[in-house]
Amino acid sequence: MNATIWFFFSAICGGLVFRLVYERAEEIAFWLIRQQCKLLPDHERDETEAEWLSVISEVNGGAWKILNAFGFSSVSLPAYARSLDLERLPTDMNRLGIPIRPRD
Repeated sequence: MNATIWFFFSAICGGLVFRLVYERAEEIAFWLIRQQCKLLPDHERDETEAEWLSVISEVNGGAWKILNAFGFSSVSLPAYARSLDLERLPTDMNRLGIPIRPRD
């Protein structure tokens, strides 16, 4: 009996969450883009944000807007990593188990 009640409760909550996301898909997509543009360098931020927001506003369908907004992270995250100027380690040496720095 408990499993039936739990399933019924989960179905109702899942439906409500899905409906909320569907109704606010454009707002969620715009928020995601604004957050991702904060990761870009200052000189690229405003122009890129305007371009990405216009692309999202042309997309039909709520879920597609959110998926496209997540797709822009493939641009913003590498740009953010480059701005940190992290030391890049050779991946081939890591895979072979060769130490990159001498051990102390």
